[in-house]
Amino acid sequence: MIKNLYHINKENLEKVTTKESLPNKLIDTDLYIYNLVTKKRSETFNELKKIGVSDKVYQNLLNPKDNIRFINYNDTLYSEFSYFSSKSKDENYASIIIHKNIIIVIYDTNETVVKELIDTVEFFPKKQKINIEYLLFSFIQEILSNYGKLILSYREEIELLANDFDNNKKEISPNDILDAKSQLYTFSRVLEKLYFTLSFPPTKDVLDFKSTYHITFSHLLKNVKLLKSSLNQTEERLNSLNDHYQLLLHDKSNNRLNTLTIIQAIFLPLTLIVGVYGMNFINMRELNYEYGYNITVGVMILISVGILIYFKKYGWFD
Repeated sequence: MIKNLYHINKENLEKVTTKESLPNKLIDTDLYIYNLVTKKRSETFNELKKIGVSDKVYQNLLNPKDNIRFINYNDTLYSEFSYFSSKSKDENYASIIIHKNIIIVIYDTNETVVKELIDTVEFFPKKQKINIEYLLFSFIQEILSNYGKLILSYREEIELLANDFDNNKKEISPNDILDAKSQLYTFSRVLEKLYFTLSFPPTKDVLDFKSTYHITFSHLLKNVKLLKSSLNQTEERLNSLNDHYQLLLHDKSNNRLNTLTIIQAIFLPLTLIVGVYGMNFINMRELNYEYGYNITVGVMILISVGILIYFKKYGWFD
């Protein structure tokens, strides 16, 4: 398990980073962010017990899919954030636990969101009032900011894919489009769950209508809607590219059938002639002609050329 503790001095906006466990006593006037990275969430139980996290949270940690809304257990605020990992290109869950003046973030993979949030603390205005609610808002905003960058990168990749498709049609693979569609679908599902998480908070201290942070969290919901709209446009662009790709495949198939049809049309009368003169009748006067073979071959060539001219005139080769 990887541990990273960030100590924020609210007076001077200073951050102190350590890879050790929590100290025995936290400073009440300061803020802390404790980032834990582990594949086995049960490993975090001892760390959570040190700060008095509610026992009800432990069992919920083992079932993240069932806890994607904020739940308030006495003085512990808990939720699971469905997030799209830019590394694995898959859906994962991050636990958010707020207990008094500390935010605990539990990731399955070593994501950089927490570190990026801490780095932004240095740029907070000196007069900015920072409390645990504002840190929660900033953390979610950092996630959404990364999602925005990720959507833009997907758009760039799709445009590059479209460019390769237009200029190097043989290099594109159907799997490229299918993989991108699968990732975007997963990403879209994550945004829907995140919107649900932010839409149904039961807490009164952080997200209540009377709270000063209700407005800020309303902005988060608007940002999620904006990201969802942008992602939908990206999906539509990918779908149009896929439709264009399927259309060209259909055209290629039709061109091949057209070529086979032309070949068949040319050889059909020739086959008829060969079939006629291949019959074993005794009284076939043409067989006794001195130039019968040359005449037959010449007629066959004329028929072939005539058919080709006809197809060319009526655009069969276009």
